[in-house]
Formats: sequence, structure tokens, C-alpha cells
Amino acid sequence: MYSQPLIPPERIQEARRQWPALDVKDEVFSAHALSQLTARSTTAQLDALHLSDLYLCCACASGVAGAVEVFEQAHAALLTATVHRFSGLAHTSDDLRQIIRQRLFVAEPGLRPKIAEYAGRGPLSAWLRVTWLPVNSRFVLSVTETPPPAFAVLKPITLSFTTGREPP
Repeated sequence: MYSQPLIPPERIQEARRQWPALDVKDEVFSAHALSQLTARSTTAQLDALHLSDLYLCCACASGVAGAVEVFEQAHAALLTATVHRFSGLAHTSDDLRQIIRQRLFVAEPGLRPKIAEYAGRGPLSAWLRVTWLPVNSRFVLSVTETPPPAFAVLKPITLSFTTGREPP
């Protein structure tokens, strides 16, 4: 974990000003942001982090009241486009929006929510657009569609290979 220098208080305040409705304690946010770095990270890498996006993700991952709603408002266009692109086959728009919420903001037992995986190395909107939403939206559709009847029950088959030599 990155140990020094710490995140300057003015950078924390700058991130907090971006999301005034969200109250994340400085030490919680600092720990979250610094966890995205390694022991070899430089001050320049710390300076390059998208702290305002990390602040929003930290608030969501920490269960801060209203954070998910703020997130959805901030990324409404991207979320809506994704929902419209993938809805209709196996899910309604509302169903898919709920699945996305659950996958991003609800943690499996013993784990952190997926939103905590955002590392701040680029804009959050790019991480959502390129990395997370398309992959998970396609996965949601593929695992929930009913397989065709011909593939409902597969029988095992035995394959026999010959090497051209007689067995010993």
C-alpha cells in the first residue's frame, strides 16, 4: 500500500466539492484512494488519480446515504444507453437497470462491491463504458436466456483417439 506522501487535504476537499451531498470521512476516502496504489507508486501517479470519481465510488462502496442515486444521476446518459442497448431480449429496461445496480453496488459475502474495483487511473465514465457495463450487460443476457430445447440436456460422449501404434 502507498504510504507517503498522503493525499493533500486540498485534493480531498476538491473531490468533496464535486459531490457535496456525499459525506465520506477523510480517513476512509484516503485509505480507499491509497489502496489503489502500490508501494512503488510515485507522487505523479497519486496526482494523476481521478480523485473526484474515486470519492464517488468510495461513497457508493461504503454505503453512504444517497451515493447510488448521485452516481446514477451523474452517469444517467451512459446507464440509459446501456440499458436500452441490452434490454428487450431477456429483460425489461427496469430489470436490467436493477441488475446493474445489484452487480455494481451490492457486495458478495466477504467481498467489497464491484464499484470499489474502480482504481481512478482514468475517468469513471470510461471505466464504465469500456470495462464494466458492456461485459456485464452481455453476461446478464447470456446467462438468463433459456437454452433451446435441443441443448437442454446434453448426453456425454466418449471419444476414442488412435496414435497409429498398437497399445503395449
